Amino acid sequence: MAPNPLKRLARLRRRPPFALVLIVLAVAIGGAFVLVGSSGGGGGDVHRPPKLIGAGRARVCVTAHASATATAKTTIRLQVSHAIPITATGQAKRGRGTVTVRLSQRIVEHGSIARPLSVRRTVVVERRACSRRSSEQAARGAALTAAYHAALAVARPEARAQAQRELARLVARVRPATLAGAQQKIDARARAAAAAARLALERRAAAEAASKAHAP
Repeated sequence: MAPNPLKRLARLRRRPPFALVLIVLAVAIGGAFVLVGSSGGGGGDVHRPPKLIGAGRARVCVTAHASATATAKTTIRLQVSHAIPITATGQAKRGRGTVTVRLSQRIVEHGSIARPLSVRRTVVVERRACSRRSSEQAARGAALTAAYHAALAVARPEARAQAQRELARLVARVRPATLAGAQQKIDARARAAAAAARLALERRAAAEAASKAHAP
């Protein structure tokens, strides 16, 4: 006797619940295999996030000031002189005549002067620098050091240049006055020496005139 198709369909519909659990597990395992296969390095395309250069490192920019002081020195050296010619006349009677002796002399006074000069200049320069380090504190310290050294490298030669320029202007301003002062001193010395020499020369001229007047 052939089985009734309606009864067979009813038995399939009344399949126990554990069969449904097996079906769900099979689907889950299949999905896991699909995921494993697609994540492998065989033939599938692997998409990785782009690597950012410098990611995770701090970048800091700071401004630093540096000062430098320079001193420029020189000495003004001047030579001055003053010459004064002097003459003296001595006379003595000899019989009915007169013996005259004229003497001349040139008084020369020399002098030198050395005047030291110095100029001191201080320059302050600011520079900005940036640095990238593993932490903000390290980046700030490196940037500050770089900015300071950059400012100092500019401040030092600038201070020397300013000191030299100011010294040149000071020499140009002081030299004429220094020369005039030195010349006045040497002129006064020359006049004093000429006055003393004139008296001595006059006595000498008188003595020579007397000697000639009394000569046989």
